[in-house]
Amino acid sequence: MNKRVLFLSLFFILLLNYVYAQDITVEDKAIVDTITLDQKAIYTLSIKNNQNFDDTFTFKFLDISWTLVSEPQSISLGPGQTREVKITLYPVNIRPSTYSVPITIQGSKTQSSHGVIVKLLNYRGLIKPSIVLSESIDPRKSTIIKLDLKNDYDISVKDLVISLTSDFFTFNRTVSLAPYETKTEEFIIELDPETQKGSYLVKASLSYNNNFVGESQEYMQILQYPGTKALETPSIGFLTTTKSVIKSNDGNAPITERYSVVLSRADKLFTTTNIKPTSINYEDGKYVYEWVFELQPGEQKEIVVKTNYQAPIFVILIVVIIIILAFNFIRVDVSLTKKVLLVKHEKGGPAIIKVLLILKNHRNQAVHNVVVNDRISSLIEPIQEFGTLKPDKISEQGDHVRLSWSISVLPRKEERIITYRAKSKFSVIGSNIAPVAIARYTLNNKTKTIRSNRASV
Repeated sequence: MNKRVLFLSLFFILLLNYVYAQDITVEDKAIVDTITLDQKAIYTLSIKNNQNFDDTFTFKFLDISWTLVSEPQSISLGPGQTREVKITLYPVNIRPSTYSVPITIQGSKTQSSHGVIVKLLNYRGLIKPSIVLSESIDPRKSTIIKLDLKNDYDISVKDLVISLTSDFFTFNRTVSLAPYETKTEEFIIELDPETQKGSYLVKASLSYNNNFVGESQEYMQILQYPGTKALETPSIGFLTTTKSVIKSNDGNAPITERYSVVLSRADKLFTTTNIKPTSINYEDGKYVYEWVFELQPGEQKEIVVKTNYQAPIFVILIVVIIIILAFNFIRVDVSLTKKVLLVKHEKGGPAIIKVLLILKNHRNQAVHNVVVNDRISSLIEPIQEFGTLKPDKISEQGDHVRLSWSISVLPRKEERIITYRAKSKFSVIGSNIAPVAIARYTLNNKTKTIRSNRASV
């Protein structure tokens, strides 16, 4: 359709030029003939008056698709005189294409049409963008993304807006390009070091006067790099041992980590962990705790293994203390044993008995101020036959006779035996003749009293 319009326009122009060629001569020179919809085309027309009289000429275009402005608006020429005029054309509501615009030159008695060629460009495709990327990118280092811009037309493009975007960055920049210019814009990008390996889209969009011009898309390839890091901190306290390890992934890809601890049977009983082990195996008399876990980029995990002997040792100490206290409570510091032996007994006559008082110090320290008191029935009278220790005092108390011995010091682990003989007044004797003996002593500034067993013949 556009070719047909162009052909008819050219034919009309040639026809008019042929008819009126003898009246005026018109020549044009294009100053700007390639434009966009918001720009203007500029030409210089050289007009020669071939008539034999003075004439005034005006310039117009009889189509609403273009607005014509001439400078000056009219010119006056004498016979054979030539003058230039500036013609400016503004497109109005017209599609991009190549047009032949007929300009009418109107005189007083003559009219001529002269066509100029205007190339009206579409915004889309005005500038061709092309993204240039490195084959692979290490996210730990800065990198440069290049954008090549190519202007294939005889037109200046000012204030071209570039938008370079991806999931990780956005750049906006305004540039200008001269006719047929090729330009490269560079963008320095800094990625997060933990950016994971993969392909990521980078998109460049161009706009001019709020109109889309073009775009380019490429995928940037992010490299994978290792980044395993372990920080192990052992600590020893009072009856405690703690192992702490922090595993971290400083790389940009998921990794699988392992950590193991070997424990003895005893250690296992008193060991706790902050994270349950993946497995517990018994090997060669030892227990092996093992953790297997995955770490994402930038993730870290801490494993704490604590062996604490404080609780069992504390329990053992309490038990020992209780045993010691119980032993001290129930143990005998000094014992007193009483025995009565029949020495002589005639039928129908009195009986002679021997009394033994066995005093023994069971402690590892001496006891002091020991006083032993024994009683016998008044039916029995003591015979003045005593062992190595003689009583300090013999006295009657009611129906009993009291005998008393004093020992100033009884050394540790020492035993003393007190003996004496007595004669029964009757032939019949029994347990009532030898009641319990009593001893008093001082130990650690405390006075204690013990009793013997009840002895009988």
